[in-house]
Amino acid sequence: MASLAGGYRLSLGGDTAVASQLVLATGLVDELPDVEGFLDHYGADAFHCVYCDGYETLGRRVVVLGWHPHVGEVAIQLLEWAAQVTVVTQGQEFEGAVTSLRRRDVRIVKDQALALLGPRGRLSGVRLRGGETLHCDFLFFYLARRPVSDLARRLGCRLDGDGMVITDQHGHTSVPGIFAAGDVTPGMQFVQMAAAQGAAAGMACARLIRARRANPVRALLDSRNRADQNPSPPTSSTEAVGSS
Repeated sequence: MASLAGGYRLSLGGDTAVASQLVLATGLVDELPDVEGFLDHYGADAFHCVYCDGYETLGRRVVVLGWHPHVGEVAIQLLEWAAQVTVVTQGQEFEGAVTSLRRRDVRIVKDQALALLGPRGRLSGVRLRGGETLHCDFLFFYLARRPVSDLARRLGCRLDGDGMVITDQHGHTSVPGIFAAGDVTPGMQFVQMAAAQGAAAGMACARLIRARRANPVRALLDSRNRADQNPSPPTSSTEAVGSS
């Protein structure tokens, strides 16, 4: 990526593209468990979004991997459907509400999952480093996630405390001519919302292109005013419960 007079030059593999405006939709990355067999089960009976897939656990046994406070929230939400929920902290100290979980008969195991047992779609258990096997039908996890916002940072866009790109309701960032949408921006992370934000940012970008052709000076001033009015980063802005 290189800034040009009035635009940007992007290197895309072996190709080069030049653009006067940019829409950043770089998303975020979920850290996946380093557990044998995980990728075989991911998307079939191993998930990360309780809102998307929690209903499948109705009357079943669930293991949740992780130690972050959000893991406790996931475990409690799963109890709306699941018959049994067990948290495995991957050997870390659990940072969530221990008393609240124990009051709901959620077992917290400070051990590390080594392998998922059973074929894809028919998970039967999780084998732990300590030798125990936890019998279960589904696995959920929350280890860490990070926005892919390095490019936005290099371009000078304002980020919040979680590294998300701050925008207004139309996707304008703090840099005139640069827009952002989807999971790289603050808020709940769902495919539907990302698509809607992308449509809004794309429309705003197209309007800016037309305005610059009609009246370049006025369009530039309007774009800078929008950037100046961009809201200050909130302390914590990411609703880490969705799925992209």
